[in-house]
Amino acid sequence: MAQLPAETQKHLPFEGAHALIVEDNPYALDIMSIYLKRQGISSDGAENGKEGLEKYLSGPEKYQIVFMDLQMPLVNGYEATRKIRESGCPGAAELPIVAMSGDPLGNLFELGFSKQLKKPFAMEDVFSILTSFLAP
Repeated sequence: MAQLPAETQKHLPFEGAHALIVEDNPYALDIMSIYLKRQGISSDGAENGKEGLEKYLSGPEKYQIVFMDLQMPLVNGYEATRKIRESGCPGAAELPIVAMSGDPLGNLFELGFSKQLKKPFAMEDVFSILTSFLAP
């Protein structure tokens, strides 16, 4: 795993944040969860868009960022993202939702996503996304 800059390792820059990871690949879900934990971010995981949407709707105020796979069973990432945005929950319109995909996305923002994380993802790219949305 890639090492972060020494100044980052001394403290946890995102301590106290909470993320939702919606990913049907258990290996990718575990890797993202471990990486976020190393940055001081706790997380909930969901194996598909239906479960992810249910977790979000049961406590939307607890999530500061969502990492959303696109191709999943039951409810895909596009539909789950649309439903989060249309939920009417406080903060749903501004919530950073990061699309996780190896394929390029057309107009990311029209699809409801804030940014894309290309798969396979590099830790430096995850850190950059975290910084852009969660840094004080």
